[in-house]
Amino acid sequence: MFLPLSLLSYTSILGLISIMFLIAVVIVDGAFKMEAPGSFWDPAETTFGVVSTNKLGLAFGLFMAGVSPIIYHVTCRSR
Repeated sequence: MFLPLSLLSYTSILGLISIMFLIAVVIVDGAFKMEAPGSFWDPAETTFGVVSTNKLGLAFGLFMAGVSPIIYHVTCRSR
């Protein structure tokens, strides 16, 4: 049923290397880019809260599109 530990350890190392590479790319890109968005030196303007209620439905829809299949899968397996 489960994978052997030798396969899981290789997968874990691959995941750790991928995360470290992704963090390095974000740091290097943010340090060398001088204009917004994506720059550490000139960050894009952000707000805390909802600016437009027109886009709130889209945000909830995208969230539920990713979460609903997971909830369905978990509840079906628990029966």
